[in-house]
Amino acid sequence: MLGGATVDESPMLRRPDLPAQPDRLLAEPSVAVLSVLRLYIGPTSQAPRIDEARNDSIAELELAFTQIPDHGEVPPWLIDRVLRHILIDVTGNTHRAEFCIDKLYSPDGPTGRLGLLELRAFEMPPHARMSLVQHCCCAASSRRVRAASLSAEA
Repeated sequence: MLGGATVDESPMLRRPDLPAQPDRLLAEPSVAVLSVLRLYIGPTSQAPRIDEARNDSIAELELAFTQIPDHGEVPPWLIDRVLRHILIDVTGNTHRAEFCIDKLYSPDGPTGRLGLLELRAFEMPPHARMSLVQHCCCAASSRRVRAASLSAEA
C-alpha cells in the first residue's frame, strides 16, 4: 500500500502526478522480479496486470493520465473517476486489479476515502524474511521514483 497516515497527508492525493507513477515503480527491476514470482499470472489471476486483460487498456490508461493535471489544485475524487473504469480485471472488478484504487478517494462513500493505493501484484511471501525483502525493495524503488519526479520538476 502507498499512502499517508491520513487522507490529507496522502502523497497520492497531494501530488496529482504520483498516481501515474506506480507503473514506473513496478518497472523497477527489483520490484518487477518480486511481482513476477507469483503462482498465478494472466488476466484471470488474483491481480492481473493492466496489459493482460484488454489490448486497448494501455492506450486508455495513457489517455486517462492526460486528464489529470500535473500541478495546481486537483479535486481528490478526480483520480478515482478518471481511472476507476480502467484499473479493473476482465470481469470489471476494481478490487482485483494490479493497482487497486478502491481506498484512494471514492466519492461514493467514506470507506473509500483513505488516501491509499494498493499494489495487489504481490502475493503473500512464504516467510518473514521474504516479506522484509519485498518491503525493502518497494521502499527503495518508491524513493527512487520519487527522487526522479523531483529532479524532473527542478
